[in-house]
Amino acid sequence: MKVENKTIFMGDDTLKNRHSNTKAKAQSTKALNGVAFKENLDPIVQKKKKARQQAMKIIGDAFKNETKLDMEQEERRQRLKELEAEIGEYKEAIRNIENERADLRNLYEVPEGSDEENDLRLLEREVEKEMRFKGKVVVFSREELERLDEIHKKGLSEYQERSLEMKRSEKFYNDGAFDDEREFRIVKETLTQTKLERLKYHPMLDAREKADAVLDAASDEILGMLFEEGKEHVDEELEEKVEEVKEQKEEKEEFEERIEKAKERKEDERKLTEEILEGVSNLQANSADLSNAQDQVKEMLNNLKILEEDIKGAAVDEEV
Repeated sequence: MKVENKTIFMGDDTLKNRHSNTKAKAQSTKALNGVAFKENLDPIVQKKKKARQQAMKIIGDAFKNETKLDMEQEERRQRLKELEAEIGEYKEAIRNIENERADLRNLYEVPEGSDEENDLRLLEREVEKEMRFKGKVVVFSREELERLDEIHKKGLSEYQERSLEMKRSEKFYNDGAFDDEREFRIVKETLTQTKLERLKYHPMLDAREKADAVLDAASDEILGMLFEEGKEHVDEELEEKVEEVKEQKEEKEEFEERIEKAKERKEDERKLTEEILEGVSNLQANSADLSNAQDQVKEMLNNLKILEEDIKGAAVDEEV
């Protein structure tokens, strides 16, 4: 089979798009990292975050405890069902044994109320006492003890022997039912008491109030922090204004100083003009010194021109 060699060419636009997307993602990631870094440095953000975490922990712990109690109560209810079933099984086994004993009595044709049957009832109690049947409190009177002594001296009948053997087999079921019934009472009492006790308290509501208190306290602290931060900002702006006024005052003083100098130069100009006029008058009076006077006048005019330019400069500064 001939396989054609094909080259997948990725044009410039595609490459540029990939590069652009990669660059955009990098910039986005960088921006997100920058925001996260800034938040980590911001004490107010940290205070809010910490307060939320504390509030969530309070509510979470309360919810966890309530859930745990709910689970424990459910386990108790399930245990009661199990115990009821076990107790029923034990008692069913005991009833079966008692039915077999009744069948045995019918088999031996022992009538109810006979001496043999009455003696068997006394012997059953003796077995319960000797084997320590749970829940059975056996106390014999003097007459009963004397009768038991007579029965044992005379000897037990076959029916009595077999019936007592079956009675002894009841111990396992009797004790099992006794233990389960005792546990049943304890579990049921615990279930009821826990339910009543939980009605006295409102853990979730209390937790919500505590969480709100934490958030309120954090809000008060944050307001204080914002106030201090605003105060510092106002102080900084005030300092900047004071510095600005100082600079303006210095500039004003410098400008007034330049105006004063310009006024002094103007006064010098006036005096120089008077000297020129006085010199011209003297020239007219004395033409012999005309050439020398012309040179002096020219020099004075040059000085006057310099002063005039300085005054104009000062005037421009004053307009500015």
